[in-house]
Amino acid sequence: MTTRNVAASDTFEQFRVEFNELANDVVTILEPQTVKLPDRGSGDIGLLAVGDGSDLQIFHDGTNTRIQNTSAIVNTSELQIRNNGLMRLGGTSFVIGNVGGLETMIDATENGAVQLYHDNSVKIATTSTGISVTGNIQTSGNITNGSVNLTFPTVGGAISTEGFSIALATALG
Repeated sequence: MTTRNVAASDTFEQFRVEFNELANDVVTILEPQTVKLPDRGSGDIGLLAVGDGSDLQIFHDGTNTRIQNTSAIVNTSELQIRNNGLMRLGGTSFVIGNVGGLETMIDATENGAVQLYHDNSVKIATTSTGISVTGNIQTSGNITNGSVNLTFPTVGGAISTEGFSIALATALG
């Protein structure tokens, strides 16, 4: 913005011109701005860094757009996104993983499964008919259903609960 000076000896017309130019400067400042960053030579648009140590970074690497918290305070700094209303994340698939990108925690696909992971192994997945669980189910309350159908991949099996157990055998024929 240009520095504007109006001296006491200026005429009303000079004052009016300076005032109108100042008003135009204010309007320009208040209008939404697009910031274009210089190309870093790899076809991306550059890097926007904010914070004392440039901790918050938004950049495009030529293929992916990234929002990154590079704080030196490992495991204690947070990237928080807050909203007082509905928050939407959109895409044909949505993955939450660890910082190195080597482990998946949640994987959701449009018109498909939502998978929850433990130590990079799928433990719960939605299917077109319900859910699939890999591993044991532990509950502190009741599981209620109109009917129960248990299928075991091997011959026999057992169901154990507090106070009693049921041995299962495969019926032949």
